[in-house]
Amino acid sequence: MQDLKNNSIIVGAFNYYSIFVWRKFVYPNGIIENTNPFSLDDLIGRVSNNSQDFTKFYSTNGQPFGKTRKFKILCPQLYPCQKIWSSLTTNYNKTWIDQNFVVESRSSFYPDCIYGSSLELGDALLLNSFDFAFYVRVNQFVTRKGLFYGMGTTPSSDGTYYNPTDFVPIPLFPSQVLVNSIDGSGSLFSSQINMRNFTNVTDCSLSRYHDTYVLDTLHGVVNFTHTEIDLLESVQSIKLQRDWSFIESYLTLNNSLDQFNQTQVSNLLYNSTCHCCTTTTCAAENIDIGDYLLFIIIVPVFFYFVILFGFSLYKTPSVRTRLATIYISPIVVVFVELLFSTMVRNYCRSVLLPLTLLFTGYAGSAYLLMVVRFLYIKNLYRIIKNSKNPRFARWLASEKVGWGIVLILPLFLQFIFVAPSIIAAAVDFNNLVVFNNIYFVVLAALAIVLALLYSAIDAILNWKEIKEQGLQKYFFFADPAHIRLDMMALFVQVILAIILVILTPANQTQLGSNIVRFIIAVWLLAVSGGIAMTIEIVNKIKARRFKRTNRSSVEREQNLFEHLLTNNPSFSTLFKEYSYYETSLENCNLFDKLLEIKKAGFATMEQLEHIESNFIRMYSPNEVNIHHKSKARFYELLDQIREKKAEKFSVSGSEIDKQVEALWHQLTSDMLYNMWDTYGRLQTTQQYRNWLIVYEVHSKQALTTEPQEETENKTI
Repeated sequence: MQDLKNNSIIVGAFNYYSIFVWRKFVYPNGIIENTNPFSLDDLIGRVSNNSQDFTKFYSTNGQPFGKTRKFKILCPQLYPCQKIWSSLTTNYNKTWIDQNFVVESRSSFYPDCIYGSSLELGDALLLNSFDFAFYVRVNQFVTRKGLFYGMGTTPSSDGTYYNPTDFVPIPLFPSQVLVNSIDGSGSLFSSQINMRNFTNVTDCSLSRYHDTYVLDTLHGVVNFTHTEIDLLESVQSIKLQRDWSFIESYLTLNNSLDQFNQTQVSNLLYNSTCHCCTTTTCAAENIDIGDYLLFIIIVPVFFYFVILFGFSLYKTPSVRTRLATIYISPIVVVFVELLFSTMVRNYCRSVLLPLTLLFTGYAGSAYLLMVVRFLYIKNLYRIIKNSKNPRFARWLASEKVGWGIVLILPLFLQFIFVAPSIIAAAVDFNNLVVFNNIYFVVLAALAIVLALLYSAIDAILNWKEIKEQGLQKYFFFADPAHIRLDMMALFVQVILAIILVILTPANQTQLGSNIVRFIIAVWLLAVSGGIAMTIEIVNKIKARRFKRTNRSSVEREQNLFEHLLTNNPSFSTLFKEYSYYETSLENCNLFDKLLEIKKAGFATMEQLEHIESNFIRMYSPNEVNIHHKSKARFYELLDQIREKKAEKFSVSGSEIDKQVEALWHQLTSDMLYNMWDTYGRLQTTQQYRNWLIVYEVHSKQALTTEPQEETENKTI
């Protein structure tokens, strides 16, 4: 509706708000019986007399039920529907009007693949001429649903398409007006009239304008009456002035303001097959301004994957801990945002909107299971220690099983997520968008509650550590996977979700709510792995800077690392603590076992069998991550050693057994590679840098002894 100021001078009016009533309700035989315009009084009288059974419910066999319903007028939510209807019916008995009429605000006038044409949901439409010409065309196909379900015939004139001529308009008041300019020139007035000459518009791409101009002829192109402007004043709550001098001046020049009767207008309107768009639902032409914020989510998701693979972050433990969620979440974010766009929703919202919850539920379930698995892995050593079946406990913790749990189990939970939306579509399809947004907030709130519960319990269990060593160690050193940061980041979603619910009912253009949806989508990328990826990149940068400035320091050679691990208790404790948090302590346990054998100078067959059953065998309690070729070589060498049937084997000196030496090398190479990898991540932590400062001070004061050259050349 055009915004006007108080005391604006109205000199012309067009594009009228009208009630478009099904023609077969006004003229049951389909023929216009008289040339007099059908008025609101006529409509109310027709409903009052109830001479037709048009307002009854129908059964599947086409027979009407005895119970009648209210005469339903459909109106877009963007219109001030109730205010218009109240202004129109001020002079009628309000109780009777409320008992016999209902004005339903519709969130969408587009057809639906399940619920059919929106035109079939009401007995009349409250639209301006321009919108009417559009919505008749996007709803052109007869679907026999809604109020017409079970009827033997439909109000369509040809049974296949709905056309503008299937409705009888009742002009009410203008949605657009010409206001007298300061200079009072009549040239603009004349040009406006000439522009609205429907004979100048013959192309189907402009059929919407053609029919609008034709419908304007019912009241005489730009002509208007006192009563119509009174209604406009009532709806907009302003006072306006009227000036017919421009119209009178125009008429004195032997011009005419065409005013046609109902029959003439009906004959001039184009059929709906003369469409103004390239597709029936005007998909390409109907991209909402807010949709661009939904489409543009592809950009951050694209960079998300570029960073993930470009920096090889998918190989890092913190990212691998997230299993499939690191890939599922961004893809789901894209699908959900695209399915929420106006272009897609206007095609089939009854299916596509519940589908957004299906995707969201899958991603949410996968993420929840990932967190549960992370808690399981975090307590794995304790679980294995107390388990009667440690092999099963280790199997359950394997990465393959984790992928299976995260990918497959959520499939069985999908009905829980999508069922409410399907029910909402069946019960109140009109408010499905609002319901879905509220449901999204409910899911977000559930996620927040779980995150809060997780964070609270975790903080209570680790309160002593937080109090003594601070939040920095709690969030980074003690949580290499950065799940705690993800849980904290979820709290931001509460604020964003509340804003989304507040904006959705009021902002029907979707721009405001889609801005919030875009921010939520980007933040979900951060929670789903973006935070962990950012920390990994920062750690990589720190590690490179650290190596450049400490080339001759502690980590110069790998054997120096082994020396520190063997001879420096503070470093050994720090390394094992970090390995415990990273769930790679099995490497340290194997290192200690081999060190024990090394110090003894020999290994027994029982010790080798113990190493195989506890560290090498698949799903063993302390299974070490070694390459499958290395594992195959280990078993090959172990079988050769078994064939010797000896009790002891030398592991050093000139008497060392060749097979034992090869097996020893096979074990230590993969084990030390794993430990060196963990050591590289340890170097990025503040705790390591603190230890290094103390170590270097002690080294300078000769309080520690640097390994000699011969020590450096010895490895386990």
